[in-house]
Amino acid sequence: MLIYGKFSVFLCSLFCVVLHEMGHSLVGKKLGYKLNIITLMPYGAMLSGNNSTFSKDDEIKIAIAGPLVNAILIIMCVAIWWIFPTVYNFTTEFVMCNIYTLCFNLLPVYPLDGGRIFFALLSKKIPRRKAHKIVKIVGYIITTIFFVLFFVSFFYKLNYMLGINALFMLIGLIDDDKGAYYEKLTTFEKFQPIANVGKIIKLDKSTPIFVAYKKIVEEKVSKIFVQCKDNELKQISKNQIQTKILDVPIDTALENII
Repeated sequence: MLIYGKFSVFLCSLFCVVLHEMGHSLVGKKLGYKLNIITLMPYGAMLSGNNSTFSKDDEIKIAIAGPLVNAILIIMCVAIWWIFPTVYNFTTEFVMCNIYTLCFNLLPVYPLDGGRIFFALLSKKIPRRKAHKIVKIVGYIITTIFFVLFFVSFFYKLNYMLGINALFMLIGLIDDDKGAYYEKLTTFEKFQPIANVGKIIKLDKSTPIFVAYKKIVEEKVSKIFVQCKDNELKQISKNQIQTKILDVPIDTALENII
């Protein structure tokens, strides 16, 4: 941007990207997740945390928070233009940067916010492993389109941002597990051995498998007993939960797992 004489655009982009990521952080904190490290890179920013147990609804809320911040900033600036028209010349670049950040992040490409929302919505209907494959395929298609448009721009007016965007999306698709600001359920942490028997709990048959998984991760539960019909108790192990949660929707009742 310095080479192209766009230092003011750089500052505006930096500011709106940080605010965008802070939107994710604020909503994550409200929902009980620790998301506290913003990493700025040449092609964007990532918010880091240490929680892997996201429910699909929380996943959507946190993902939509960033673009929502950009939308609010755009509306605020446009409203100010109506009251103080002279401010227009000083805020146009900031508004354009927010529009770009908003639109780009809503693309259904993982790990962009749009990809996360798309992934979470699919996970409500189909197993997360299958949803992840679908999101990947859509992501590669859109990334290919961006690369094609970038090469086409060589023959008209070079648009280097198309190339940078395509590169960013490709890196995210190839290495989404490490670049994400939280871990997906497809990248399970390695559980530490639990001394002796470990914690044992009892859950109702209608309890979603995600709740059981969360108990295992956060409360170090090793065995779960599920209360079925006629108060019969059936055991389900930690390994069974780990395996099944990859193959079924995360709101699947434990009675269906057993």
